[in-house]
Amino acid sequence: MIKGKYNNPSSYDLEKEITIYPNPATERANINISLKKPSAVCVKVIDPSGRVLSIENHDVNGQATIPVGLSNLSKGVYLLKMEAAGEVSVVRLIKN
Repeated sequence: MIKGKYNNPSSYDLEKEITIYPNPATERANINISLKKPSAVCVKVIDPSGRVLSIENHDVNGQATIPVGLSNLSKGVYLLKMEAAGEVSVVRLIKN
């Protein structure tokens, strides 16, 4: 389990932590996120060269688990970039 801290710890819209599990993952990873206010959440999967491989948008009200499909990715290290309520979190994800 990997936890990521948001860039702005004094935020009023997001709690400070998100959780990614499992990590390493094979077919799917899950993002647990808690929002104090409803917000659109954009999740990007980025390869080591910086290329955006997928973009998913989700409407979240409160707490949610967002699944991220990995079956079409090769084994390796990727970044999950999450944007919500004007804040950004980037977490390393390992695909086995």
